Amino acid sequence: VPLGEIFTQVYILDKPTARYHHDIEELRKRGHDRLAFQWESGERINGLELVKRGQNLFILGKPGAGKTTFLKYITIQAAHKQLSQIPIFVSLNQWVDSRWGKGDKAALLPFLVEQFAICDFPDADLFIDYVLRTGRALVLFDGLDEVKQEKDQRRRLTYLLQDFARKYDKSQHLITCRIAASDYAFDGFADVEVADFTPEQIQEYSRNWFGVQTSKADAFITELAKADNKGL
Repeated sequence: VPLGEIFTQVYILDKPTARYHHDIEELRKRGHDRLAFQWESGERINGLELVKRGQNLFILGKPGAGKTTFLKYITIQAAHKQLSQIPIFVSLNQWVDSRWGKGDKAALLPFLVEQFAICDFPDADLFIDYVLRTGRALVLFDGLDEVKQEKDQRRRLTYLLQDFARKYDKSQHLITCRIAASDYAFDGFADVEVADFTPEQIQEYSRNWFGVQTSKADAFITELAKADNKGL
Protein backbone atom coordinates (compact mmCIF):
# COMPACT_ATOMS: atom_id res chain seq x y z
CA VAL A 1 0.00 0.00 0.00
CA PRO A 2 1.48 3.40 -0.95
CA LEU A 3 2.44 5.42 2.12
CA GLY A 4 0.18 8.32 1.15
CA GLU A 5 -2.88 6.07 1.17
CA ILE A 6 -2.33 4.59 4.63
CA PHE A 7 -0.57 7.37 6.51
CA THR A 8 -2.50 8.74 9.48
CA GLN A 9 -1.22 12.07 10.76
CA VAL A 10 1.29 11.65 13.58
CA TYR A 11 1.16 13.78 16.70
CA ILE A 12 4.18 14.42 18.87
CA LEU A 13 4.34 14.92 22.64
CA ASP A 14 6.64 17.80 23.59
CA LYS A 15 7.39 16.07 26.92
CA PRO A 16 8.30 12.35 26.54
CA THR A 17 6.49 9.99 28.89
CA ALA A 18 9.80 8.28 29.65
CA ARG A 19 10.94 11.45 31.42
CA TYR A 20 7.98 11.41 33.83
CA HIS A 21 8.02 9.73 37.24
CA HIS A 22 5.02 8.82 39.41
CA ASP A 23 5.02 7.41 42.93
CA ILE A 24 3.30 4.10 43.70
CA GLU A 25 0.30 5.67 45.47
CA GLU A 26 -0.46 7.85 42.45
CA LEU A 27 -0.24 4.83 40.16
CA ARG A 28 -2.71 2.94 42.33
CA LYS A 29 -5.18 5.82 42.21
CA ARG A 30 -4.95 6.12 38.44
CA GLY A 31 -5.50 2.41 37.74
CA HIS A 32 -4.49 1.07 34.35
CA ASP A 33 -5.52 3.85 31.96
CA ARG A 34 -2.29 4.36 30.02
CA LEU A 35 -3.89 6.94 27.70
CA ALA A 36 -4.67 9.21 30.65
CA PHE A 37 -0.99 9.16 31.59
CA GLN A 38 0.15 10.01 28.08
CA TRP A 39 -2.32 12.80 27.47
CA GLU A 40 -1.24 14.67 30.58
CA SER A 41 2.39 14.61 29.47
CA GLY A 42 2.26 17.86 27.56
CA GLU A 43 1.12 19.38 24.31
CA ARG A 44 0.18 17.16 21.34
CA ILE A 45 1.71 18.80 18.29
CA ASN A 46 1.14 17.92 14.64
CA GLY A 47 4.33 16.12 13.59
CA LEU A 48 4.80 17.89 10.26
CA GLU A 49 4.20 21.29 11.83
CA LEU A 50 6.76 20.53 14.53
CA VAL A 51 9.39 19.63 11.94
CA LYS A 52 8.64 22.88 10.10
CA ARG A 53 9.82 24.79 13.16
CA GLY A 54 13.35 23.85 12.14
CA GLN A 55 14.77 22.49 15.38
CA ASN A 56 16.76 19.28 15.82
CA LEU A 57 14.58 16.50 17.26
CA PHE A 58 15.37 13.29 19.14
CA ILE A 59 12.13 11.41 18.45
CA LEU A 60 11.33 8.64 20.92
CA GLY A 61 8.56 6.09 20.57
CA LYS A 62 7.29 2.69 21.57
CA PRO A 63 7.85 -0.31 19.25
CA GLY A 64 5.45 0.08 16.33
CA ALA A 65 4.57 3.68 17.22
CA GLY A 66 5.28 4.78 13.65
CA LYS A 67 8.71 6.37 13.96
CA THR A 68 10.11 5.05 10.67
CA THR A 69 6.85 5.64 8.82
CA PHE A 70 6.82 9.21 10.11
CA LEU A 71 10.36 9.88 8.88
CA LYS A 72 9.51 8.44 5.47
CA TYR A 73 6.40 10.62 5.35
CA ILE A 74 8.50 13.70 6.18
CA THR A 75 10.99 12.70 3.46
CA ILE A 76 8.20 12.49 0.89
CA GLN A 77 6.71 15.80 2.03
CA ALA A 78 10.10 17.47 1.62
CA ALA A 79 10.48 15.93 -1.84
CA HIS A 80 7.06 17.39 -2.70
CA LYS A 81 8.29 20.82 -1.52
CA GLN A 82 6.06 20.94 1.57
CA LEU A 83 9.33 21.63 3.40
CA SER A 84 12.07 23.95 2.16
CA GLN A 85 15.02 21.58 2.75
CA ILE A 86 16.43 18.71 0.69
CA PRO A 87 15.69 15.44 2.54
CA ILE A 88 18.43 12.87 3.21
CA PHE A 89 17.07 9.66 4.79
CA VAL A 90 19.62 7.51 6.63
CA SER A 91 18.95 4.02 8.01
CA LEU A 92 21.42 3.87 10.90
CA ASN A 93 21.37 0.08 10.91
CA GLN A 94 22.23 0.04 7.20
CA TRP A 95 25.05 2.52 7.77
CA VAL A 96 26.58 0.47 10.59
CA ASP A 97 26.41 -2.71 8.48
CA SER A 98 28.16 -0.99 5.56
CA ARG A 99 31.92 -0.65 5.08
CA TRP A 100 31.61 2.97 6.26
CA GLY A 101 30.19 2.02 9.65
CA LYS A 102 32.99 -0.17 10.98
CA GLY A 103 35.30 0.64 13.88
CA ASP A 104 37.62 3.61 13.75
CA LYS A 105 36.96 4.10 10.01
CA ALA A 106 33.28 4.85 10.55
CA ALA A 107 32.22 7.95 8.61
CA LEU A 108 28.83 9.18 7.49
CA LEU A 109 29.62 11.40 4.49
CA PRO A 110 31.17 8.60 2.37
CA PHE A 111 28.15 6.43 3.14
CA LEU A 112 25.82 9.19 1.93
CA VAL A 113 27.86 9.60 -1.25
CA GLU A 114 27.50 5.87 -1.88
CA GLN A 115 23.73 6.03 -1.35
CA PHE A 116 23.42 8.95 -3.76
CA ALA A 117 25.42 6.97 -6.35
CA ILE A 118 22.95 4.07 -6.01
CA CYS A 119 20.22 6.59 -6.89
CA ASP A 120 22.07 7.66 -10.06
CA PHE A 121 23.71 10.74 -8.54
CA PRO A 122 27.45 9.95 -8.88
CA ASP A 123 30.24 11.89 -7.16
CA ALA A 124 27.81 13.73 -4.91
CA ASP A 125 30.28 14.51 -2.12
CA LEU A 126 30.64 18.23 -2.94
CA PHE A 127 26.89 18.62 -3.40
CA ILE A 128 26.06 16.89 -0.10
CA ASP A 129 28.67 18.89 1.80
CA TYR A 130 27.33 22.11 0.24
CA VAL A 131 23.67 21.56 1.13
CA LEU A 132 24.64 20.49 4.66
CA ARG A 133 26.89 23.48 5.30
CA THR A 134 24.41 26.01 3.90
CA GLY A 135 21.48 24.67 5.94
CA ARG A 136 19.57 23.34 2.94
CA ALA A 137 19.44 19.74 4.16
CA LEU A 138 17.02 17.87 6.38
CA VAL A 139 18.80 14.72 7.59
CA LEU A 140 16.58 11.95 8.92
CA PHE A 141 18.46 9.34 10.98
CA ASP A 142 16.24 6.32 11.56
CA GLY A 143 16.56 3.60 14.21
CA LEU A 144 19.29 4.36 16.72
CA ASP A 145 17.95 1.50 18.85
CA GLU A 146 18.47 -0.98 15.97
CA VAL A 147 22.23 -0.51 16.16
CA LYS A 148 23.75 -3.29 18.24
CA GLN A 149 25.39 -2.47 21.56
CA GLU A 150 28.14 -5.09 21.15
CA LYS A 151 31.68 -3.67 21.09
CA ASP A 152 30.26 -0.28 22.15
CA GLN A 153 28.92 0.17 18.62
CA ARG A 154 25.83 2.20 19.52
CA ARG A 155 27.73 4.54 21.82
CA ARG A 156 30.36 5.25 19.15
CA LEU A 157 27.62 5.91 16.62
CA THR A 158 25.99 8.34 19.05
CA TYR A 159 29.23 10.34 19.25
CA LEU A 160 29.49 10.40 15.45
CA LEU A 161 25.90 11.66 15.12
CA GLN A 162 26.53 14.39 17.68
CA ASP A 163 29.71 15.50 15.89
CA PHE A 164 27.91 15.43 12.53
CA ALA A 165 25.08 17.64 13.87
CA ARG A 166 27.62 20.08 15.31
CA LYS A 167 29.65 20.24 12.09
CA TYR A 168 26.58 20.89 9.97
CA ASP A 169 24.70 22.94 12.52
CA LYS A 170 22.87 25.05 9.94
CA SER A 171 20.97 22.02 8.68
CA GLN A 172 18.17 20.25 10.55
CA HIS A 173 18.58 16.75 11.99
CA LEU A 174 15.99 14.23 13.20
CA ILE A 175 16.91 11.02 15.06
CA THR A 176 14.44 8.24 15.99
CA CYS A 177 14.89 5.73 18.79
CA ARG A 178 12.77 3.39 20.92
CA ILE A 179 11.99 4.70 24.37
CA ALA A 180 13.52 1.63 26.02
CA ALA A 181 16.86 2.35 24.33
CA SER A 182 16.87 6.09 24.96
CA ASP A 183 19.68 6.21 27.50
CA TYR A 184 21.42 8.82 25.36
CA ALA A 185 21.09 12.57 25.08
CA PHE A 186 22.04 14.86 22.21
CA ASP A 187 23.13 18.44 22.78
CA GLY A 188 21.06 20.88 20.76
CA PHE A 189 18.19 18.39 20.24
CA ALA A 190 14.70 18.59 21.70
CA ASP A 191 13.50 15.28 23.17
CA VAL A 192 9.97 14.48 21.95
CA GLU A 193 7.81 11.37 21.67
CA VAL A 194 5.44 9.92 19.08
CA ALA A 195 1.99 10.01 20.71
CA ASP A 196 -0.34 7.02 20.77
CA PHE A 197 -3.26 7.19 18.37
CA THR A 198 -6.54 8.52 19.71
CA PRO A 199 -9.60 6.25 19.20
CA GLU A 200 -10.51 8.40 16.17
CA GLN A 201 -7.05 7.94 14.66
CA ILE A 202 -7.25 4.18 15.24
CA GLN A 203 -10.44 4.07 13.20
CA GLU A 204 -8.95 6.23 10.45
CA TYR A 205 -5.84 4.06 10.21
CA SER A 206 -7.93 0.86 10.20
CA ARG A 207 -10.09 2.09 7.33
CA ASN A 208 -7.00 3.15 5.39
CA TRP A 209 -5.45 -0.28 6.01
CA PHE A 210 -8.41 -2.24 4.65
CA GLY A 211 -8.98 0.20 1.79
CA VAL A 212 -12.00 -0.72 -0.34
CA GLN A 213 -12.78 -3.70 1.90
CA THR A 214 -15.15 -1.59 4.00
CA SER A 215 -17.00 -4.58 5.50
CA LYS A 216 -13.71 -5.94 6.85
CA ALA A 217 -12.86 -2.55 8.29
CA ASP A 218 -16.27 -2.35 9.99
CA ALA A 219 -15.87 -5.86 11.42
CA PHE A 220 -12.36 -5.10 12.66
CA ILE A 221 -13.38 -1.83 14.36
CA THR A 222 -16.40 -3.51 15.98
CA GLU A 223 -14.22 -6.34 17.29
CA LEU A 224 -11.58 -3.91 18.54
CA ALA A 225 -14.18 -1.97 20.53
CA LYS A 226 -15.19 -5.01 22.61
CA ALA A 227 -14.22 -4.99 26.27
CA ASP A 228 -12.22 -8.22 25.89
CA ASN A 229 -9.89 -6.40 23.48
CA LYS A 230 -9.33 -3.26 25.55
CA GLY A 231 -5.64 -4.10 25.92
CA LEU A 232 -5.16 -3.76 22.18
